[in-house]
Amino acid sequence: MRGQSLQAYLLQLIKAEARRSRNAAMLARFEGRDDGYAASPGEAAADVADMRVAREARLTDKA
Repeated sequence: MRGQSLQAYLLQLIKAEARRSRNAAMLARFEGRDDGYAASPGEAAADVADMRVAREARLTDKA
C-alpha cells in the first residue's frame, strides 16, 4: 500500500477479487467434464515427443 491512496488500494483489491471470481466461475463451468485429454504424469511429454518425430519425418520426406 506504500505510496498508494486508500482508494487506489481498495480498487486494486476489488479488481483482484473480481478476476478470482470470474476464474472460479469459469472453472466451475468445466467441472465434471470428461471429454478432454487425460494423461498420466510423463505421458503427455512422450506423446509430444512422438508427434515431433512424426512431424520431422513428414518434413524430411517433403524435402
